Amino acid sequence: AGSRRAPDRAVAQLLVAFERRRVADRERVGVAVVRIVAMRAARDLDRDARSAASISAASLRESDAIMRNAEVIDSLGMAPQLARRWSEGMVSELVIQERIQRRSAGLLSTTRLIRSLIQVLLYAVAAVLVLRHDLSGGAMMAGSIIVSRLLAPVESILVHWRSMLLARESYDRLRRFFAAPPLRM
Repeated sequence: AGSRRAPDRAVAQLLVAFERRRVADRERVGVAVVRIVAMRAARDLDRDARSAASISAASLRESDAIMRNAEVIDSLGMAPQLARRWSEGMVSELVIQERIQRRSAGLLSTTRLIRSLIQVLLYAVAAVLVLRHDLSGGAMMAGSIIVSRLLAPVESILVHWRSMLLARESYDRLRRFFAAPPLRM
C-alpha cells in the first residue's frame, strides 16, 4: 500500500500544480481583458476629448473677438446673431462632454464588473482547492488580496483618465503657444 501511495500523491501534486497554474492564467486573462477594455475606451475618449478641446478653444477665441468688438457689433445690431452662433458652439461642446462623461462612467462600471467577476472566479477556484485540501484558507485570502491589488491601479487610471487627457491637451496648447513666434508691438 505504501508504494501505491507515492504515485497517487505525485499525481495529486501534479493536479494541484496544474490547478494553481489555471488560477494564475485566469488572473492574467482577467487583467488582459481589463486592459483591452481600457485601451479601446481610451482611444474613443481621446478622440472626443480632442474634439471638445478644439471646439472650446474656437468658442473662447470667438467670445474674445466679440468682447473686443462689442461696440461695433452692438451698433450694427449683430449681437443676437453672434450670441446664437456662440451658443451653438457651446451646445456642440456640451454634447461631446456629455458623451465623454457617459463613456467614462460606462468604462468604469465595466471595469469594476470585470474585476468583481475575476475575484469571484478566483474565490470559486480557490474554494474548490481548499475543499480538496490542496490550498489553505490563508492562501486563498492572500491570492484574493494580491489580485485586488493587481487590478486596483488599472481601475484608478480609468477613474482619472479624463483628467489626464485634459492635462495633456493643456500641455499641448502651451507647447504650441511657446513655439509660436512672438508678437510684434
